[in-house]
This record gives sequence, C-alpha cells and structure tokens, in this order.
Amino acid sequence: MRMDLPPATLNAARPELQDLRLLDAAGIEMPFLIEEPTPVPGSRQRPKSFTTSLATTSTALLIETGVSKPVSGITLESPGQNFVLARLLPKAGPPPSSPGPT
Repeated sequence: MRMDLPPATLNAARPELQDLRLLDAAGIEMPFLIEEPTPVPGSRQRPKSFTTSLATTSTALLIETGVSKPVSGITLESPGQNFVLARLLPKAGPPPSSPGPT
C-alpha cells in the first residue's frame, strides 16, 4: 500500500518522524517506510532587473527575477565591510511607496 501524507501531518510530527505511527483496521501498529522525494537542485541566474534607491535612513532594492517559479533565496554581494540588510522583504507585488523604518 502506498499513501501520501498531508503536509499538516508532516508539519505536526517530529523532524525525524519518530512519533508517527501507522495502524491497521484492528488498531495494531504496522511497520512502514517513508520515501522522501529527492530535492531538485536549484539554479543560479542574474535578475532581469535590479534597481536601488537611496533615502536618508535606508536603501531600497527592487529585484525583478524574470522567472515564474518561486525563488528560494537571493544572494547579495557588497564590496563594503559594513553592510546592513533591511528587515522588510516583500515577497511579490509592486514596490512600497516608501521604504519604511529600518
């Protein structure tokens, strides 16, 4: 028998799934094997566009990825030694009208 576990079940379980039990119709615990899909390696590419705007107390970066799939991470490189990353990182949509407090 093969079954897919709902994300809610996996999210509620311990990381190594040692608290997960499979019971038959009589309530007897059955052995099981969990197969996890192999993650697809990500790719790196330059953004479609990258613009910056400087304000008195902040710097805003607008990055257009140019891809339709979700982005798992962004790497920024700065030649400066004292680089501070803002805490506000919107997922998608138009840029905010003002960067807000940092």
